[in-house]
Amino acid sequence: IYSVVVAAGLASLVDRAQPAAAPLHLATGTPFSLVDWCAGLARRVPGFAWRLDPGDAEGEGAPNSRAPLETEALAALTGFRARLGMEAALEDDLAWRRAARD
Repeated sequence: IYSVVVAAGLASLVDRAQPAAAPLHLATGTPFSLVDWCAGLARRVPGFAWRLDPGDAEGEGAPNSRAPLETEALAALTGFRARLGMEAALEDDLAWRRAARD
């Protein structure tokens, strides 16, 4: 999950007068991995190179059968829905980095 999405989700909870009755998941609702993120960067940034540690059997390259986190409870409580999926988050992050560099 992208930091801008986390910040917006947390901000949606700040004005709540009452705490949530149960734990809430802050997520995009559509999972993506480090592999997905790096592949997206490689498509956008000439010369960007990355690789997984082949010795890390439980790292990002391991099979992942987890379902996406449930996000409806947070949406019902605060109206928050992640506005950036992975592709939009990549574009936003790269624009921020370019602006910071200039």
